[in-house]
Amino acid sequence: MGSDRFAVDEQQLLKALAEGDPDAFTTLYHRYGARLHAHLLRMIKSEELSKEIFQEIFMKIWEYRDRIDSDRPFGPFLYRIAENKVYDHFCKIAREKRMAGSLLAASLAS
Repeated sequence: MGSDRFAVDEQQLLKALAEGDPDAFTTLYHRYGARLHAHLLRMIKSEELSKEIFQEIFMKIWEYRDRIDSDRPFGPFLYRIAENKVYDHFCKIAREKRMAGSLLAASLAS
């Protein structure tokens, strides 16, 4: 019964968030923040970068708050965003390395 109450509370929080309630946002931030940050830190192994991505995630949550489905669990949604952000970060690093390698090869060929 306790988990049903938690789900209802979360659903109400998400509906309030969609309406722009900053207290609902703050509650979700505190409810999931520590675990999400630890998850990011395990994936990235950088305190500074994990904090940066963490902030980006919650900025995105606020920005797209009216599109969050209050009938679906928020935790898995939040973790999916986190995994996508980390994936994007590693893709960006790979692109930058390829570009640097191409520039280096081009400069050596000249």
